[in-house]
Amino acid sequence: YIPVMDIRELTLTFAIPEFISRYDLKPDALAGFCLGHEGKGSLLSYLKYQGLATGLSAGAGFPTSDYGSFSINIQVTQKGLEQYRDVIRYCFSYIRLLREEGIPAYVFKEIKHMAELDYTYGNKGEGAERASALAANMNRYPIEIAETVDYMYAALDQGPIESLLSYLRPDNMLCMLTAEGLETDSIEPYYGARYSYNIEKGSYYNSLFNPPPIKELALPQPNPFLPGEVTLLAERPVNLID
Repeated sequence: YIPVMDIRELTLTFAIPEFISRYDLKPDALAGFCLGHEGKGSLLSYLKYQGLATGLSAGAGFPTSDYGSFSINIQVTQKGLEQYRDVIRYCFSYIRLLREEGIPAYVFKEIKHMAELDYTYGNKGEGAERASALAANMNRYPIEIAETVDYMYAALDQGPIESLLSYLRPDNMLCMLTAEGLETDSIEPYYGARYSYNIEKGSYYNSLFNPPPIKELALPQPNPFLPGEVTLLAERPVNLID
């Protein structure tokens, strides 16, 4: 569709079952971390190398007790806009990589460690915003863990992750391309947004079910910069510059 702002985005959204009941395992957060990783071998680094994108995020949203959604949002370049079908294919190549290799144990340990640091030192918010967040958690989870549930990572379980990835398929995807200058044939009646909609079939669509592996893509490497010791130093600060 054609936006009001000057933006170029490609969003792949997948319907998924509820994962609220797996709050202690968070398969959606683990998959989103790998898909949204920005380091060497990441999907974003490959898209940048190809000149197709400038930014990428991934993760679950709109959780309910019955269903949810998982999205990959990509800020594409002008070249990426013109070759958006290739961008979609590369996304499924990375999803294939995740399915075949699973989430590495060291990735889980790093995410768990970062969550512990965030719980201890991160800003939790205050006032009405904080109260609203806690009330929402109390509506979804046992009251005893309403404050800590967002930081809980009990264990690495590949089963729920594989279940989540099984829903990231072309036949379960809504693909939205947003940019100025796109060809449209309809107008949304309430806001007047110009858009078009079609259902993709054919050889390209079928190729997305078995995308080719890409040797440049890899799962996140171990992060050597995570602190192992966070105890504050007892010594007083030293003045390095007079």
